[in-house]
Amino acid sequence: MKSFAAFMDPANIPEEADLTDARARLSGALEREIGSGAGAARPGAGFWNPFRVRMIAAVAAVMVVAVGLSLFRAGPDGMAPGEPVLRGVGAPAAAFRVDTIHMENGGYQLRWPGVAEATGYRVVVYGENLEEIMGFDVGLETTFKFEQPDGAAFFRVIALRDGDELAKSDPAYFEGC
Repeated sequence: MKSFAAFMDPANIPEEADLTDARARLSGALEREIGSGAGAARPGAGFWNPFRVRMIAAVAAVMVVAVGLSLFRAGPDGMAPGEPVLRGVGAPAAAFRVDTIHMENGGYQLRWPGVAEATGYRVVVYGENLEEIMGFDVGLETTFKFEQPDGAAFFRVIALRDGDELAKSDPAYFEGC
């Protein structure tokens, strides 16, 4: 910005400079580079000129994105923003909580509320590297007892409908991990 301001400062124009000649040469150079413009569409030269078409396309794209984001935020059927929506599996389902009881024998008992439309549940155990160590299909039971496998860090319960995920519990951590 400083260089441009110094270039444009009238005090830096040499005394012997012919500004009329400089403007004429600059105009000639610009005319050669961009052409005379004869027959070329310029903004304002007609309704469907390239500039106007680009502006209409840009406004349309912004409108599509804005409408799409507003639908995403509101969710289907007027759900509140932030509620999880699982697409392609039917009605939306919220995450559910799993209560964990550490039993005296060192095992764990899990208990969770039933999820509407669930045809089964799966308990998945994850290791410290966040990879699945093992999974247990528990049918329609909403309680499950098991011992903590070696290297296990946390688990979650997945509600299924005909083999598809319907909802997931929040991750639950083993006591002492």
